[in-house]
Amino acid sequence: MGAWLETAERLSGATGVVLQTITSAAVIRAAGAARVIDDPATWMAALQARTQLAHTDGAAAVEAVMAALPDRYLPALEQLAARLQREMPSP
Repeated sequence: MGAWLETAERLSGATGVVLQTITSAAVIRAAGAARVIDDPATWMAALQARTQLAHTDGAAAVEAVMAALPDRYLPALEQLAARLQREMPSP
């Protein structure tokens, strides 16, 4: 199961939020509204970075994303993982 679908299912089970369309951006917005993630802007930036890497061959883009991983994206991932394990049981 993909991460976006997994998160959407956990949101539905724990908060009653049901998404009509499950896209990464929709899940990020819903998770922010449900306060599952603290900083939706960071998640949207991570999504944009992933999209950029998927469509770019340039080393500069890869280096920019890699530089942001430890300080910007990793804390958001760790926060979400801890919250999901603590507050949102698996469906």
